[in-house]
Amino acid sequence: MDYIRKVIVIMKKLGWNGRGLPALLLGVMAFLLMFGNAWAATPQVKVQSKSVQLVFDGKTLALPQGQYVFMVNNTNYVPLKFFSNALRKSVKWEAKTKTVTVNEPTAEELVLLQDYFLASVAKQGQLSSKGGVQLKVSTIQAKFIFEGKAKVLPKGQSAYIVNGSMYVPIRFMSESVGTNIQWDGKAGRITAESAAYKKEKLEGQQDPWEGTGDPPSAGGDGGTIGGGGAGGGAGGGGGTPAKPSYESITGNAESQLHALENSCINQLMGIASSASGASAEKKEELKSQGQAVVSQCTASFNQIVNDTEQLLKTNEYSTGIIQQFRDYFNKQLAAGQAILESFFK
Repeated sequence: MDYIRKVIVIMKKLGWNGRGLPALLLGVMAFLLMFGNAWAATPQVKVQSKSVQLVFDGKTLALPQGQYVFMVNNTNYVPLKFFSNALRKSVKWEAKTKTVTVNEPTAEELVLLQDYFLASVAKQGQLSSKGGVQLKVSTIQAKFIFEGKAKVLPKGQSAYIVNGSMYVPIRFMSESVGTNIQWDGKAGRITAESAAYKKEKLEGQQDPWEGTGDPPSAGGDGGTIGGGGAGGGAGGGGGTPAKPSYESITGNAESQLHALENSCINQLMGIASSASGASAEKKEELKSQGQAVVSQCTASFNQIVNDTEQLLKTNEYSTGIIQQFRDYFNKQLAAGQAILESFFK
């Protein structure tokens, strides 16, 4: 709780009037309330991250910055929230009872999960988790409820916290959500399909050419049935591509910025929490790590905003929202830097 009081004092100095909480402060408080005490009270285990490719619903996904796949006692661990969200599952944490609840999302949550999924899509074949990163993971005691049913980790296995994100064994995750999450150790690939995606595949495999005697034309993807949705029948024609709407351009930007914000908060809070009780030398090292995260987050923000601005200009839309993005970012950046500095005094 001392951390939270310190954060609130800083925010008041920055002009917070007590009537609303900036997103970064909410993230800080959620982190500290959810995992701070449990993290500080448990010993850390040194592990090394693994180079892994994640393929969900046929698309390669990239883990947010600061999240990894790692092994403890021959068991592979994955970030629970990211995997649940990628499978279109809602995740909630109850701090008082230390309970994680995973359920089917509401209609509103599903829209956000779809945006989150699209914002996580990477290039085909790209590695999703960087390997060789030295990590210190901490055990956390938690209860798990999936679709209303309590699930217990196998004997000898634990849940871990890294940079504010909870990790669980991949097999436990697979069995709990009722989805076949496949791990190919030789290829270093994790593959999974959501229920909605499986349904789409089944519907797509109901042969639309039945009775015509003609096979499907060989489109751009080698004739994969139901694989491409709307672009599959383009063939060699030169139709004019549809102009993206203003809402789709700005909505995509907001999804990317939201994912970036969450990633940056997780990383900074992981660094800040490690400063508690650390030596002066260690604090300087952590401070440098924090500054590196801020620099990387700033560069990523500028890239997203610059690309969005160019898209808006190309399609002759107003670019007024770009300044709103920048104003919000600068406010959060000032708050984040002040909070980070406070932990290293």
